[in-house]
Amino acid sequence: MDIPVFFYYSMIGVVMHGILTVVRMSWIVMCSVALLGPTFSLAALLSIDYQLEEGGRVSLAVYDAKGTMVRTLKSGVPEDAGQYHVDWDGLDHYGHAVAPGTYQWRLLRTPGLEAQYIGMLGTNAVPNSYDHWFANHSMPVSAVSDGKWLYLGGMGENVPASLCVSLDGNDLRWTAHQRFAWARDESMALAGDLLFSLSTHKSRASVHAIDPQDGQEKFQFDVIWDEKDFGTVRQYQMTTAGQWIVIAYPEFDALRWYEPAKRENKKAPVPFTKTTLAKPVDMIGTPQGMVYVISDDQVLRVEQNGSTQTIIDASRLHSPYRIAYVAKSNQLLIAERGDSHVVKRFDIATGKLLRTYGRAGGRLGGVFIKTDFLNICDVADDGHGGFIVQEGGHGALRRTVRMDAQGKHVRTWYGSPQFFNYACPDPADPSRIFYRSDEGSK
Repeated sequence: MDIPVFFYYSMIGVVMHGILTVVRMSWIVMCSVALLGPTFSLAALLSIDYQLEEGGRVSLAVYDAKGTMVRTLKSGVPEDAGQYHVDWDGLDHYGHAVAPGTYQWRLLRTPGLEAQYIGMLGTNAVPNSYDHWFANHSMPVSAVSDGKWLYLGGMGENVPASLCVSLDGNDLRWTAHQRFAWARDESMALAGDLLFSLSTHKSRASVHAIDPQDGQEKFQFDVIWDEKDFGTVRQYQMTTAGQWIVIAYPEFDALRWYEPAKRENKKAPVPFTKTTLAKPVDMIGTPQGMVYVISDDQVLRVEQNGSTQTIIDASRLHSPYRIAYVAKSNQLLIAERGDSHVVKRFDIATGKLLRTYGRAGGRLGGVFIKTDFLNICDVADDGHGGFIVQEGGHGALRRTVRMDAQGKHVRTWYGSPQFFNYACPDPADPSRIFYRSDEGSK
């Protein structure tokens, strides 16, 4: 199982792979009967003397004739090799004098336990060097990569809503909290030397220009459809195309092409033009200014002047939901939902289907198959010919997975799990973890 860079805490911590080194336990007793110390009467001095041949952690207790523990005298106390003397006052756990009779003492010495940290399961609101992952309300919903770094977005309360991690998973570059209250980083895109994030909540939507090196915001502007319906839940998607920031409004059959460079000042609205297009579910732009849009279950190439061309017709797609552009090979990746749950790779020039990734119908229950998908939330080019998939919700495991162009699994980041997530290790095999991973839908 891959060790995620973030894993995990919920509200309580759970060791993911508890590697415990237990040295053989040794009972050190002062009599010939194993486990039993010498007997004594309450009429005599209640003293215990013992010798340790080597140091360790010592536990010592007194038992009655029936073998019931009546008093703990030491519990895991570190002691060096040598002679020791302990007095018992004849009282039980509750401070009451025990009945007259014969009692025994038992002593356990062990070198102790060693634990090696492997990972966590959960998302902890307290930052430290190993558990600061992102999002705990939503599954991961947006991803983009420049070939070296991977930028991820979601929605978190008291934890980051976005972050930047290296593609190999070894370096966490930065994390960032919500851009405004309850905002979710719905879409991410790279253009020039900036990372753009679309943050949404209900009808509110704004684009934030971010320094990809440190996650700091440079500027932002609102892209809400209509200020009059503030509070109504709306759907938005974003991409970059040349000098434009393009926003899709599926409920209004429209795209808007925003030009931040033409804004008069940072407080002024960003000018835009509009393209009418049926149900633009998602889109991806190119540096040349073209946008590939999922519209009415087909993929169209759309330009800012309003011209459109069908690239992939609806007969070759089933519930297309997310789209990514592979610049190195001039190809498109289409993630499907419905009852499909696969990723398809198409050649743009010919519209030919080149490869399908994942099991048709989605990943089944039982043994987890890393190369199958369920309820895909986003798909992105990894900059090396492969791709990134995010999934979660509707019973699907929340994860971000990287695949190569041949469909081979490269790496998985598990999470983020929902608020108040519960997990437990398998008592027979602590390397196996059972936990609830999904919440809500997307």
